[in-house]
Amino acid sequence: CEDQEHITDYQWLDVQFRIDIEGLSLPDNNLVGELPSELFNIPIRIQLILHGNKGLTGTLPQSVGNSKLIFLELQNCNLHGTIPMEIGSNNKLEKLDLSNNTFSGTLPNELGKRMEILILHSNNFTGNVPENYGKLKKLKKFEIFGNPLIETIPNTLCTDTQIRRIEIDCDESENSTQVCICCVCRKQPVS
Repeated sequence: CEDQEHITDYQWLDVQFRIDIEGLSLPDNNLVGELPSELFNIPIRIQLILHGNKGLTGTLPQSVGNSKLIFLELQNCNLHGTIPMEIGSNNKLEKLDLSNNTFSGTLPNELGKRMEILILHSNNFTGNVPENYGKLKKLKKFEIFGNPLIETIPNTLCTDTQIRRIEIDCDESENSTQVCICCVCRKQPVS
C-alpha cells in the first residue's frame, strides 16, 4: 500500500452527535442517596421522572432554575427544604410535581410562563399562594391541599388561567369560596 505512512498517523476528528433523549424515567426504582445536582445540568430539554423513590433524599438545588427540564416529577420521595426561588428562571418547565415530600417554607414568587401542571400537595408549605401564579396563562392543574397553612389563593388563578377547580382542605361547614372563588373542599378519604 503506497499510503502506509497514513495508517500509523492518528488524527483526531471533531465529531458532533445529536442525541434525542426525551427523558430520564426511573420511578419506583428504590433509588437511594442524595438527589444529584448534576441531573439539573443536563444541556438538553428532558423530562426527569424519579417519583416513588423513598430512599432519594436531599433538597432541590438552585441550578433547577438554569436547567432545561420540561417535566420534574419528584413526588413520593424523601425530599425536604424549600423550593429555590431560582426555579422562576426556568421558562421551559411545564410540569412540577413535588407532592408527598416534606418541602416547607413559602412558595416561590415566580414560576416559568410555560407551567401547565403544578402539584405541591402534602408538604409543609405555609403562607399565601403568590399573586403572580394568576399570570400563568397555561396553568391547567394546581394542587395545594395537605399543607399546614395556605392562607389565601388569588382569584386570578380561577379567572386568568385554565384552572376551573382547586381542592383545598376545609370542613364542609366552611365556605371554601372565602379562600378563592373556584376553591372547593377536598373530600376526605373515609377511614
